[in-house]
Amino acid sequence: MRFAGALLVLLSVTAACGDERTEAGIALEPGDRIWLPTESSDFGMEALGTFDLRFDPDLNCLYHDEPSNNGEPGTGGRIVVIWPEGYEAIRTPDGAFVVDADGSPVATTNSPFQLAGGATEPPDDHCDAIGAWLANGGPIEN
Repeated sequence: MRFAGALLVLLSVTAACGDERTEAGIALEPGDRIWLPTESSDFGMEALGTFDLRFDPDLNCLYHDEPSNNGEPGTGGRIVVIWPEGYEAIRTPDGAFVVDADGSPVATTNSPFQLAGGATEPPDDHCDAIGAWLANGGPIEN
């Protein structure tokens, strides 16, 4: 499983000193959670987006680089994903990952994944985002 390494690192780093736990039993320090916008996922949007998450530790957020018109990644601006309710983002020493409502890892930084949904306005100006992707459910298995 591609998330096993990130999960193992997180468990070994935080298990002894965390004061909070995810539903999967992962111990967390107060600063391990990342800002993650969520909403109900019953929107009916059916477009398919491919994402490669990036983590900005200064703004404590996850985003996807939108290519500009010439296809150069990162020159179009940041797009945040609005995840289904119950999803959370957790930082690790090597990046970050997203867990679903059951606490199972579903996406990690620098590892492409796909989501059904559609483009929308960002929920606020956090993460310097120019747009957002409203997810219709969790990542699609390849």
